[in-house]
Amino acid sequence: MEDSHAATVKKLQDEITALTKQYNKIHTDNKKEEEQHRKEYVKSSNTYQENMSQYDYDMKTNTQHNEKTQKEYDESHADLQGVKEEY
Repeated sequence: MEDSHAATVKKLQDEITALTKQYNKIHTDNKKEEEQHRKEYVKSSNTYQENMSQYDYDMKTNTQHNEKTQKEYDESHADLQGVKEEY
């Protein structure tokens, strides 16, 4: 019975050792993978922010151009209305 108990304990110790090694490997691999994902997330986030800033700048520039064009149109329209009324 003691031999059977010792064999069972040895078998369980070996299994614990194997599972601990497996756990440590998985943990290390996951830690590396998570670090890589975090770096990619930061990179993607920065790219997104840059794109949004560029979009905002483009829209502001477009809006200013449209307002300038509208003002020129309104002035020309007013001038033409004045000419139309004269003739």
